[in-house]
Amino acid sequence: MRNLADSIVFHWAPFLIYIFISTYTPGPNNITSMTYASQVGFGKSYVFNIGLFIGRFTTALMCALCTGLLYVYIPKIQFFMKTAGALYMLFLAWKTLRNTASIHAKEIRFNAASGIASGVALQFVNPKAWIVGINVMSSYVLPYYKEMVPVIGFAALFSLVSCSGNICWGLFGTLFRKLFINHGKIIHIAMACLLAYCAASLFIRA
Repeated sequence: MRNLADSIVFHWAPFLIYIFISTYTPGPNNITSMTYASQVGFGKSYVFNIGLFIGRFTTALMCALCTGLLYVYIPKIQFFMKTAGALYMLFLAWKTLRNTASIHAKEIRFNAASGIASGVALQFVNPKAWIVGINVMSSYVLPYYKEMVPVIGFAALFSLVSCSGNICWGLFGTLFRKLFINHGKIIHIAMACLLAYCAASLFIRA
């Protein structure tokens, strides 16, 4: 166990600032969470956020356990990760475009199991989730804590902050539900374009 003096060394401010900025900015998670909430309501969309949390927590732990190997092999697998992520984001964009009609709650069918599975799957093909996870663990956590319990705790904290961002975006979609209902076609097209931009940005920023 580390004593209090060792614990004080950990830089909480930059750690929290980084994870808040990286998880609250627009991205596939937040955009999809907002779209789900606008379609089925905030109460039902929680299952997708549960999936996002499970996926983010799992990938964060994998990043912590395999950071060394990922740094060695990331140049070789980066293109494949980006390609898989871009294709999945384009798939989400296509699904969003299919729902360009006005939104009516009674017409929406939402399966809880598929919602959770979609949230988990999105994390494993989302390069941003892996890159942010690697940065958080390798830059902020592992230099100070290498024991299993603290690492798991930081992974859980990181996932909770990320999930809070998804919930905020989902709440935004719920609060502006009337706007989505009246202008569903335009908004869905805009959401699809944002997802397509997220896919393209993976290669634009390369």
